[in-house]
Amino acid sequence: MDPAIEPVSPASAAAGFTLIELLVSVAILSVLATAAVLALGGGPDRSARDLALFRSQYGGARALAIASGQSRGLVLTPQGLRLARRETAGWEISERLQPWQGQVALSGRRPAAAGVPEIILLANGRSSAFSIAFGSAARCRSDGWEALACRGN
Repeated sequence: MDPAIEPVSPASAAAGFTLIELLVSVAILSVLATAAVLALGGGPDRSARDLALFRSQYGGARALAIASGQSRGLVLTPQGLRLARRETAGWEISERLQPWQGQVALSGRRPAAAGVPEIILLANGRSSAFSIAFGSAARCRSDGWEALACRGN
């Protein structure tokens, strides 16, 4: 008999994949790929997000201090940032913690007393001197007299 005309044997009919098997395989691979992207933190760099958070909170607190004539402050911890406002009885520190996404290190500061923000913004536009690093690529600093200067990211 001619091989082109021979009937298909059951063994050769089961040699391929069905459409359902291919769809299930693609679905499993897409779930694994999504999980890998989420685990690696996909999206903008963590230090860039922390830098953007700090710049916006610093600028907002400075503007509020100037507009209200009342000192403001930023309480910085390894976990995140809190806003503070100077009252007649002392500093009122917000309960809301705005968490850092990566590692943040504050340097060049004097040891703060309990309940006193690490960065103080005065009504005349001045601030306490500080230097803050976001990861290894970004840094902001102020000598207290000049505006905030940031580099990186």
